[in-house]
Amino acid sequence: MHLGYFPVLLAAAFFAVPGGVIAGLVTGLAFGPIMPLDVSAELSQPTMSWIARTGFFVGIGTLAGLLVGVLKAEIQRLRDSVLLDPITGLPNRAAFMRDTADQSGRCLVVHVEGYNDTIVTFGPEIADESQRAVVSRLQSVLPDDLALYHLRSFRFGLWLPNASRSQAEKIGEVILQVMDQPLEVSGISLPINTTYGISETTEESAFFPYQAATAAVETALQQQRTSAVFEEKDINQRREAVTLLGDLKEELSGAGKGLSLHFQPKVDLAGGEIRGAEALLRWRHHERGPLSPGVFMPMVEKTTLMAGLTRWVVSEALKCASDPSLPEDFVVSINVSVRDLEDPAFPEFVRSALEESRVVGARLELEVTETAFVEDFKILFSALNELRELGITIAVDDFGTGHASLEHLRHLPVDVLKIDRTFISALPAAVDTEIVKSTILLARAIGLEVVAEGVEDPEVGFQLGQWGCHYAQGYAYARPMPLEKLKESLTEEACAE
Repeated sequence: MHLGYFPVLLAAAFFAVPGGVIAGLVTGLAFGPIMPLDVSAELSQPTMSWIARTGFFVGIGTLAGLLVGVLKAEIQRLRDSVLLDPITGLPNRAAFMRDTADQSGRCLVVHVEGYNDTIVTFGPEIADESQRAVVSRLQSVLPDDLALYHLRSFRFGLWLPNASRSQAEKIGEVILQVMDQPLEVSGISLPINTTYGISETTEESAFFPYQAATAAVETALQQQRTSAVFEEKDINQRREAVTLLGDLKEELSGAGKGLSLHFQPKVDLAGGEIRGAEALLRWRHHERGPLSPGVFMPMVEKTTLMAGLTRWVVSEALKCASDPSLPEDFVVSINVSVRDLEDPAFPEFVRSALEESRVVGARLELEVTETAFVEDFKILFSALNELRELGITIAVDDFGTGHASLEHLRHLPVDVLKIDRTFISALPAAVDTEIVKSTILLARAIGLEVVAEGVEDPEVGFQLGQWGCHYAQGYAYARPMPLEKLKESLTEEACAE
């Protein structure tokens, strides 16, 4: 009789309660009136006995079916939870990848900026509410048959299987319009910026739609645009950049044989002498040859490699500055980033590097871009003061490209102002002439030395000197050159005197 449990439990496992009940009835009848109590005596089983046994089998089948149903429901719930975002309840990236696998179509990825600021300022609860508010706003303008996926934090995706590029862009523009206003969450107004990217893949493309649309979003963010359509060259460039970062890391961890510094002289406009030079990084890649900093520096600045690279440049520049053939008052300028100055250990590193190279601080100038003073000057104030205490000169680089005013700079620990080349190259246009003249006049009035970048015409350099500009750099005087070539130029200059 115990063998009867197996078909009952098996039926319950496959068909839940109905299967367990039916199998219990069949098994009970099989062991009841159908099967006699004694075959030789032709004695049938008592009615109440087989009815009770049948009821027992039915009960076992029902209970097993119920347990199987609960188990299947829990398994399904767990499967669904893996494919759903716990905050918004939307299908997540895993669901998106499952639903779009081996399908042709377009992907539209929406990126909403502001999540990190929200979570830092107001906490995770408000950040979660903000995500739900974004979902509500997006769903209010999307067709009911268009599924919205929550890819991660404030990034969402749409799958458009039959949409043309213009149709996808139209949906993107509708999203930009509805997301134009700040989010209102728990009485808090949260400003947001929205960007979208669209995949534009072909059958021959090696990139699937989600990857393509994500690359388009990153391109739009990098170029400060509201939208972009995927181009394979963009992601190929990113892959190249990542490869270069790996190669650069190897350079820094080794002897750095492929890295070098070239120096662009800084000329005194009053007398024409070379008074210093800006150290510019050069990299001769082992496979690609000479690389411009513009190829790899934008990526480096976003990584922890920036600290190591800056330290290499500082050490190498001070090593060059310690060359006894250079004038004792020769100043070497180095570009540093906000990331460098935010590092609490950076001033101490510079102090140690000065001591090791036996170069006085007055022979080192650190250039910081104007935008750094606008965005992070409170954080940088302490670091810049520490560096100035070492005798180092602080210069504001690329002045005119940001939003800092001379009144703003008057209260900051800076000594030199470098006018951006975009204004210098436009001279002698009337508007730019007035801008440059007034900048020089006001900078001198608050005690700053002035350097003009990108001077390509000696006549422009002469005019800048007449307006009171102290120094100039540019092809009109010299291109960036190795240290040995710089020393030759200084020797020739000394001989000419």
